[in-house]
Amino acid sequence: MDNNFNEFEKTEKPAFKFNGLELILCSFIIISAVLKIMHIPGSSLLLILSLSLGSMMYLYLSFAILNGIPLFKIHKKESYLGVSVKQMIFVILIGILFSSSLIGVLFKIMHWPGATVLTLLPLVGLVISLILSLYLISKKSSSFLKYLIIRIIIILSIGLILFFR
Repeated sequence: MDNNFNEFEKTEKPAFKFNGLELILCSFIIISAVLKIMHIPGSSLLLILSLSLGSMMYLYLSFAILNGIPLFKIHKKESYLGVSVKQMIFVILIGILFSSSLIGVLFKIMHWPGATVLTLLPLVGLVISLILSLYLISKKSSSFLKYLIIRIIIILSIGLILFFR
């Protein structure tokens, strides 16, 4: 077994794309954030629900979403044939970081106590995972790592903007 994560190249499926569930939740988060900025009644509830659902999605389904496995095939053994154990562990850890980051963003936007700590801790982990992903993609390019880096940069930039706000 190679110790430098070269097993990521086994996952070369046609192409990784963003999951439809991710795009729907992202649109709800954007809509609720705009409504919150405009001080529309009920926008806080929509923001809490959408960010909480996004956090739960990454916490419980990151192994499937980030590996490009369709949600209706997560119970089939054939879906995981090209996924190594190292890649699965890496994706689950990044899913936990994404989930924690979304909760930190929720706390920051709602001005709840403890928001700084809940935003800072996952951001440190995301920076480390971004550096590791960039190192791995410099060795061998893969669509899995490209889409993972895009996701990391999006969530990291949102967290950094809110952290320094």
